[in-house]
Amino acid sequence: MNPVKTVSLAGLVCAAAVSAAAGTKMISSWRAPDAGPLNFQKVLVLCIAPHDSQRQFAENELVGLMKRTRGVPSYSVMTPADVESKEKVLAFMTREAFDGAVVMRFVGAGQKTHDPGVYIPTYTGFWDYYSVAAPMMRDPGYIRMDRLLQMETQVFATKGDKLVWAGLSETKNPDSAKQLVADVARAVAADLKKQRLIQ
Repeated sequence: MNPVKTVSLAGLVCAAAVSAAAGTKMISSWRAPDAGPLNFQKVLVLCIAPHDSQRQFAENELVGLMKRTRGVPSYSVMTPADVESKEKVLAFMTREAFDGAVVMRFVGAGQKTHDPGVYIPTYTGFWDYYSVAAPMMRDPGYIRMDRLLQMETQVFATKGDKLVWAGLSETKNPDSAKQLVADVARAVAADLKKQRLIQ
């Protein structure tokens, strides 16, 4: 396993002062009504992707954009089998004192999946969401790469197993996977900052 990288959630804001580049926009976002500023010390970063290499790449990119919190890519501390086990994931997060988690997943390409004005997350608990979303990747037709790619990102607080923020983004004509992840992270950071969840 690779060494854990030390970086952070608030650091998603590192390039958010500039508008999200290359055609990425937030279609819709939701914030828990009672959510206050996020002061996570240690965050588990998970990307739900059809291939391990894509999962690793996306998690590394997200962690690399964090600056003031300790971000840990899940692949560096858990096997693919581990992340499918509720008991193992939650026990690990408790044992290693994670106070937050960020989950990103591919939603679809070339289509609108949510009405921008009414996006409401289906699940509000970390494992409830992750355990349902992850198996979707086993369907070969789940992702269609096209010119418009939608991604969902959710931020959870470990205390109380609470969803604090969720958003749906759309990227037009990404030049690369690296650009896609970076642009989505910037768009998410900009929205988190706009809603005063991070500085």
